[in-house]
Amino acid sequence: IALVSTIQLLTKRDMSKSIQKLYFLCAIVLFALKLDSALGETLGANEFLSSVNQVGIDQVILDCRSEFEREVQGYLEGSHWFDNCQIKDDVVPSHDLKGKSTDLILCIRGKRSTKADATKLIQALELKSSKLDDFEGDLRELGKELKVTRFVHFDALSALLNEKKILLIDVRNRTELNEVGQIRGSVCLPLHEIPLAFTKLNDNDFQERYGFSKPNPLDSSNIVLTCRSGRRVLVADKKMKPLGFENLRIYSGSFNEWSQMNGDSFKADFNLDYDILEE
Repeated sequence: IALVSTIQLLTKRDMSKSIQKLYFLCAIVLFALKLDSALGETLGANEFLSSVNQVGIDQVILDCRSEFEREVQGYLEGSHWFDNCQIKDDVVPSHDLKGKSTDLILCIRGKRSTKADATKLIQALELKSSKLDDFEGDLRELGKELKVTRFVHFDALSALLNEKKILLIDVRNRTELNEVGQIRGSVCLPLHEIPLAFTKLNDNDFQERYGFSKPNPLDSSNIVLTCRSGRRVLVADKKMKPLGFENLRIYSGSFNEWSQMNGDSFKADFNLDYDILEE
């Protein structure tokens, strides 16, 4: 209405240019407020968590953060991810959410997505709801158990290492790490010593042999595997799953990518005179 009124006013020749400009600016502001208000007031962590935990209502959770934020912070189970509110036009018609009616839409935004971006996404999907709640910030503020992405990329891995939030296990052999180098902050557990390292060694023997505490399967979502090119980590993942490590994460780029991106690394100095693990 504001835009139509402005166009009508702008066609009147008896209006001064300054008044015309004022009307035009007011129309732009009103239009922006209309887009911004679609999501309502941005909630704090506790308020948003209360909305998430509501029982007995149908809800849609839109995760509009970047891939980096999702990998570092985790995500809510059942959420639908749209990288910075983006969705390709050819995907919209066949998307599972297209035209869905729901009791509540929950939108999670990161640093690079605005309310206007989220509103456009909701409009593109033709979502219908009587209530829309919005949260902007670090999802870890919710204090709720979050899911983690299976794969981690360079920037996210760097951030997680700096925050000391993960255990990065390099499954290459010690000789390779001595000659080629390893990611700073990582530890070494050679692929050929899995699963015997877990089944044969007690906690003290494990610590003495590898230089770090024996990982607990319950903490597997905080463990990232790396190797040289991303192949051996998949084998290690398969070997560790029967031991209870169900949610291991993978750095598929591994040391090759880390080196290309000038990540911090060093030449290891492992003692190669050690006993071979046997059944």
